[in-house]
Amino acid sequence: MRLVGFIALMLPFLGHAQHVVSRDLEVVPVGRRMALVVGNSNYALGKLKNPVNDAAAMETTLRKLGFEVASLRDGNLKQMRQALNLFANRLQKGDLAFFYYSGHGIQLKERNFLVPVDFSGESMTDAEYETLAADQVRDRLEESPATIRMLVLDACRNNPFPAASRSGVRGLREMERAEGTLVAFATGANNVADDNSAESNGLYTKYLIAALEMPGLSHVEVFKRVQVEVKRSSPGGKQNPAYYDNIIGMVILNGLSAKASPRSGARNQINEEEVFWMECQAQKGAYCAAYLKKFPLGHFADLARLYSNAPKPVVTKLDPEVLSVGTKRKGPDGLIYSWIPPGSYTMGCSTWDNDCFPDESRKSVDISKGFWLGETEVTQEAYLRITGTNPSAYKIRDRPVEIVTWNQAKEFCSRYGVRLPTEEEWEFAARAGSTESRYGLIDQVAWYGSNSAGQRHPVGQKQANAWGLYDMLGNVWEWTESSYSSEFNVLRGGSIYKDPSYIRASVRGKMGPGYKVGDVGFRCLRDSL
Repeated sequence: MRLVGFIALMLPFLGHAQHVVSRDLEVVPVGRRMALVVGNSNYALGKLKNPVNDAAAMETTLRKLGFEVASLRDGNLKQMRQALNLFANRLQKGDLAFFYYSGHGIQLKERNFLVPVDFSGESMTDAEYETLAADQVRDRLEESPATIRMLVLDACRNNPFPAASRSGVRGLREMERAEGTLVAFATGANNVADDNSAESNGLYTKYLIAALEMPGLSHVEVFKRVQVEVKRSSPGGKQNPAYYDNIIGMVILNGLSAKASPRSGARNQINEEEVFWMECQAQKGAYCAAYLKKFPLGHFADLARLYSNAPKPVVTKLDPEVLSVGTKRKGPDGLIYSWIPPGSYTMGCSTWDNDCFPDESRKSVDISKGFWLGETEVTQEAYLRITGTNPSAYKIRDRPVEIVTWNQAKEFCSRYGVRLPTEEEWEFAARAGSTESRYGLIDQVAWYGSNSAGQRHPVGQKQANAWGLYDMLGNVWEWTESSYSSEFNVLRGGSIYKDPSYIRASVRGKMGPGYKVGDVGFRCLRDSL
């Protein structure tokens, strides 16, 4: 009798341990799929072969699955924190937030830490304060509006840092998590993973990518398959991945689920637009055309047009309900403009920004009316086509025009009834809804002193901000309509000659309206189009 009672009590726990997945589990609907992918290999101590390769492969895979991916390679501590904050600040209600890290990880005082490439490991105190705590990553994502959060840490390699090794604990430890959060480790708690140096990817990431590419799997099936394959393939079966799941229901990570999985009936739980969008993500082409036909102004319409190479819908009037942020139009001057919506923001020094100058005072600004801003800085080709001259020192058609005075810039824009932006309009457009000092990682969004080789670069090569504007930071300073003082006008954005402290959305430069130098250009603003 005691044995029967014991078995009855244990049945619920046995079922959980086997990770039985009910075919009736509800699919969790998600909106945007957002990912931050970090790979650290080039450590001063304990270099690793594969993490950067892992991150590149993971980024490619996630993009195929419809994720919008931000990435960081060989990041120092400041860059890792900045990347995390930028990522978390972009998350919205309904998003799926996927954080992937490959590199060294250590456990200290029952906490897990992700190791930046600039960590030297001279003491346990250094290890605790000069690395990025994994629970800080979890907390930033859990306090965001995202509905689903997944943290994947391929970070349990042998610890090369003597100071951190004094804890005597191998690998990482299990982490608490809120509802809607999954945490996955490349190997079980307090164990070590294989970098798999004989191949181009770590063992865990190799099989994770393979599982993600399989259509129709729930998130549980993905991580269970990875667990099985890694354990089977690791020497002596010693590497046993773990995942700790607190997602209620199931998330389909590969959008082919409708055709490839007998579970497709569960997708009735998702609204009709999301069903069409999942097919568009998976099969592109005609499926995206079908989505656009049924939902021409849908939540995913801009991405669907990219997948299908469909043109944006023709809009005949300025209607805030029709124009989406970043809508592109060609002006009568032949330049491409992006739609910037009305809104409010705090202008000036960003919170936690330690590089601010005294003239970057904070103030609330209301942009009461939307406007159109040049997608890029005015190029030498455009300036020559419209004015018949090219004042630039190094004449290359697709680089920004420079050596232009404020008066020349104003005169150029006014030829087609447009103007220079005020500095309030400029900063609002540059931030594109971000409260950070930059709208992305500096090397991904800007040409500046450390990566420009002292040369102006063709426009549009760096990553655009969220509103489709390129080179708002770096390359050349940009004239604005605003006065700095009775003698000077305001410049914005920094240039190829400046250090990072000048490559920020709130930085204010100044120059007399009659002066012209080799790192100052401009872009035009249209009030209507």
